Amino acid sequence: MTHIAPGFEAVSERLAAFTQADPSYSAQVCALRHGRTLIDLAMGPRLAVDSLIGVFSSSKGVAAMCTALLIESGDLDLDAPFARYWPAFAAADKAEVTVRTALSHRAGLPVIAGGFTSEDLEEHDELAARLAAARPLWVPGTSHGYHGITIGIIISELIRRITGATFRDFYKERLQTPFGIDFHFGVDDKVLPRVVDTLPQLPRNEEEVRILAAAGTEPFHLLNMVVNVDGFPPFAEQANNPVIRRSGPAAIGGVGNARSLAHLYSHCLQSADGPEPLAPKALGVMSQVHSSGTDLVLGIHNRFGIIFETSDARLDFGSPWAFGHDGGGGSIGFADPATGLAFGYTTGRMPIPGGADPRGLELARVIRNRIRSMR
Repeated sequence: MTHIAPGFEAVSERLAAFTQADPSYSAQVCALRHGRTLIDLAMGPRLAVDSLIGVFSSSKGVAAMCTALLIESGDLDLDAPFARYWPAFAAADKAEVTVRTALSHRAGLPVIAGGFTSEDLEEHDELAARLAAARPLWVPGTSHGYHGITIGIIISELIRRITGATFRDFYKERLQTPFGIDFHFGVDDKVLPRVVDTLPQLPRNEEEVRILAAAGTEPFHLLNMVVNVDGFPPFAEQANNPVIRRSGPAAIGGVGNARSLAHLYSHCLQSADGPEPLAPKALGVMSQVHSSGTDLVLGIHNRFGIIFETSDARLDFGSPWAFGHDGGGGSIGFADPATGLAFGYTTGRMPIPGGADPRGLELARVIRNRIRSMR
């Protein structure tokens, strides 16, 4: 069932305008403020409000929430050597690398030499051993670069070594089941009929044709190595990969919708009228900027906290205190403590060049403008 709170009709109107401008466009958008639903909508030919779709790296934001639980409980110390929890990680001069460094994209481990397959990612153990043995590409802590797949391996290994549970089981026990969240790491037969494939990129002008033609052509370009061009299906199809859907790797394997992303992020905010905050002290630290500047992998200026992305020129989450994560297929999820806003967005076709769909960020701005006008 869709929902539009009084005063937020402009969001529906903007979404309808996007659909009219591009008949192939489908999207979901959901926003909560202080636990109250403002918007829960879907438009376009392929997505209903309860449809599920692979959210690519928006999965990392949910994985960050799992990590926050361990920090909040004191089971994980951000300033401890990572090797305290994973002794093999000390190899190749990494004994002094801290958990904080490893989880803020500063460890110099964005790729695994030799690549890997989807099946390797599913089986995890051998891939984790290869990562632990690897020598960093840069001196840890001196620079940052997006650990697109490897940060999920790092998170999963931390959770397993601290709790004895797999990442997937930990998420289900501590977040999905208690909160009744329709967001999945590992899709079972009951859920599968509601899962919609992400459509590949569709260039609409000469510049977008050029961008797509250049993608993946340099085998030793760090970004191409991170997305593992040779070992995986084409990037736009990774969320549709049956192995990824089945195994639910922490970095890219989440399957959900705008509603589930918004509700998860609503648990990251403190509000007298909203849900019980998930891990307020840990999230306060994790949402601080830890890495800022030119990303050595992506080649753009960006900012990271602990796992989370923080608001910047590309990712306009709202205030400087906002935090979340976007996904290569266009999805967006964030929480903004300054406004009490929790936001989720998905779209059915991967945008060019990938990452947060500008139309989703525009919908978030429409919502924020309405909230400001109510004060």
